[in-house]
Amino acid sequence: MRNRTATIVKEKRKALGLSQEDMADKLDVSVNYISLIENGKKLPGNKFIRDFSSKFNVPLMLFSQKSLLPEPKTEQEKELVIKFERLMGDMERLFLNNA
Repeated sequence: MRNRTATIVKEKRKALGLSQEDMADKLDVSVNYISLIENGKKLPGNKFIRDFSSKFNVPLMLFSQKSLLPEPKTEQEKELVIKFERLMGDMERLFLNNA
């Protein structure tokens, strides 16, 4: 099962032209750990996420697995949530595709 974290780690690694081994060396973890994360078989710990975010210029908020907003109650709130989710998608593409 793939998840948001798996996608972020794999896409950023590819955008930087790094092998799993290169990324593991930069983050001081094993290649197997990177592989498990990228294949959605393991969720990384907070230290990994902080290190990854810092070393590869990826905002921590992109790792959020759940919506950061409460359930919308009005049409205006629903529209704002849709705009926010689009913005998050744009941010993700921007940060993951730029090395």
